[in-house]
Amino acid sequence: MSNLLFHPSLIPGDIRASCILKGLREKKNSYYILATVVGLQGINSTEFSEEERDDIKKSLIFILKTSGGVISARASISISDYISSEDAFTMFKLLDHPDDTTKHNILCWLIRAMEDKGPDAFISMVRSSCMPEDVQEEAIEKLHEYLRQKEAGEYNLFTMPLYVNIPNLREYCKDH
Repeated sequence: MSNLLFHPSLIPGDIRASCILKGLREKKNSYYILATVVGLQGINSTEFSEEERDDIKKSLIFILKTSGGVISARASISISDYISSEDAFTMFKLLDHPDDTTKHNILCWLIRAMEDKGPDAFISMVRSSCMPEDVQEEAIEKLHEYLRQKEAGEYNLFTMPLYVNIPNLREYCKDH
């Protein structure tokens, strides 16, 4: 089953969304969640209906709130195809995630999503997110670093997400 979830284009179209949602909501075998989260990265999100996209988005947000490690790191990449700048406040509240890669990827998305609104809008949302003060300061500092490097024409890590290695089932089971 996990092999199909890693490659959802192999699942017949008429049941693909329901299989993906089942994988994202799996309670007993978290490797299915990982496989589904990774599989979403290789599929065009526009093939789903608006309702299916919304259900996937809600499931990914739940995963980000409740998971860590490779699952949350990969979910923080997959979610970018299912959210818009209207979801920025929800994503700001996830910036205090304990996993550094997840936090980086969320911040990357937020900086890009909020760029058109300007730094004041970003800072205002950070301040109203109820995150700990140190997390707020770090987010604002990273925004200023991004803007400075962009203006100078320098390469910046906040233009791309970080990927973590996907363990095979045997490796994953040893750790979980």
